[in-house]
Amino acid sequence: MASSRKYCKANSLLESVIALTVISVCVYISMVVYARALSHRNSVSFSAASNRLAETFYLCELHNEVVRKDISIEETWLNTALKEQTVILSDSLGHDKQQQTFYIYDNP
Repeated sequence: MASSRKYCKANSLLESVIALTVISVCVYISMVVYARALSHRNSVSFSAASNRLAETFYLCELHNEVVRKDISIEETWLNTALKEQTVILSDSLGHDKQQQTFYIYDNP
């Protein structure tokens, strides 16, 4: 009878280790999901800035001029028919820059 109690203690220790391992894995997965959900790319301000950049690009395509001072457009020809335009939005201090790249196919 005394030997069975030793095995019960070992079994409960093994069960505790397995339970802690399962809990640790669940906590790790939940932290990864939580961090990804709160990342910068999922924020409302990032989406709003991305939409402003797209709007500015399309307005510049219509009017062929940049309307705002905090937005600049860099244009690079990749080959004879493909043009890359990068729209850069900077804040008032010029530190935080967001950019979006558009590719335009110009059929000759």
